[in-house]
Amino acid sequence: MATATSNTATVTITVTPLNDMSISLADLLVGVGRTNDGTITLDSQAGTGGLTVTLSLNTAIATVSPVMVLIPEGATEGNFQVTGVSVGVTTLTGTGAGVTPATAQVEVTDQLISIDNVPVIAPGETADLPVSITAPAPSGGVRSEERRVGKAGKSRW
Repeated sequence: MATATSNTATVTITVTPLNDMSISLADLLVGVGRTNDGTITLDSQAGTGGLTVTLSLNTAIATVSPVMVLIPEGATEGNFQVTGVSVGVTTLTGTGAGVTPATAQVEVTDQLISIDNVPVIAPGETADLPVSITAPAPSGGVRSEERRVGKAGKSRW
């Protein structure tokens, strides 16, 4: 004679939502041979042991370094750099465990003018600014215009 028995168990399931992630670049354009700083931002802190984000580009017009960024436990940001190799547009993608993938457009140009280390200049003062371009200047040179800052920090040409 067989008897039927019923066993029940309680199981607790915890659903953890994915952490949203975004990728941003300091400048909209990257010059050929130039480097642009980038930031990975999480909408909440990285968990125990931190979060490793893998970065990749869909074409070889730029390089990214490092390709694996560790966002430390308790932090919400990690940094990387993109260097322009050749002219074009590519997509930078970041992926990691427990986060939504993020993308950013990277545009590399050879038509870039850079002004580095702009000092604080008081009214009535003048200063020389280091200016560089991504390619040799054409015959006749490169023309630049003075930019003035008016009231409330608004600029005008």
